[in-house]
Amino acid sequence: MVKKNEIYHLHIAKTGGHWVREEIVNALRGHVKIYEETFHHGWTPVKPTSYVISSWREPAKRTVSHYAYLIKIGRIPVEKLTANDFFAWVKKNKSYLKNYQAKNILYSGSNKYMFETNYEFFENKNVNEDLTIERIKSFEFFIRDTQMIASNVNKIVSKMYKYFEMPQHSIVPGSDELRNKNSMSLELYNYLTSFEIEELQELNNLDCRIYNDLSLFWNGGE
Repeated sequence: MVKKNEIYHLHIAKTGGHWVREEIVNALRGHVKIYEETFHHGWTPVKPTSYVISSWREPAKRTVSHYAYLIKIGRIPVEKLTANDFFAWVKKNKSYLKNYQAKNILYSGSNKYMFETNYEFFENKNVNEDLTIERIKSFEFFIRDTQMIASNVNKIVSKMYKYFEMPQHSIVPGSDELRNKNSMSLELYNYLTSFEIEELQELNNLDCRIYNDLSLFWNGGE
């Protein structure tokens, strides 16, 4: 059982992990005891005592961001920051990229870091939608990317202090600019036509259904 002033295991599901860590977890650090943190992992580290926070990105933008990140870390040459090169990459990795966010929640294998590993699992096209939704509903906080703003940080952190029965400490004002941002991602996304964006959304049909179901998100997605 989790003692009310302690978190034995804080699990931050893959998408949006950096924003959650910087904006939310760091606001609690030093006041609530955090024994272990996991970021960018699948379901494997989740325990009965886990306090799970996750965010969900707009699927087309997430796919673009995935490609831009590979350019940022040098896996793909920067001169390939074009719509044609991007869609060639999407076509080559179509099965891997399809409903990528749902697959992260479903993955229960031994290899924890999810970004560029576990290709065999991610190539699996049979995504269990019911299990995905069940796990999402078990999260303490499930946050839509549109909710990643400073005012919501204060609300979430306040609720966490209340849950752990800790006195409310002052919260350092968050920033609406501290989301996961890569200028190349925005640049590439702006190259895309509405038809190309729809194509990415169709590839991520389950991820899109979840993204558009505001009832699944904290505070109704507001």
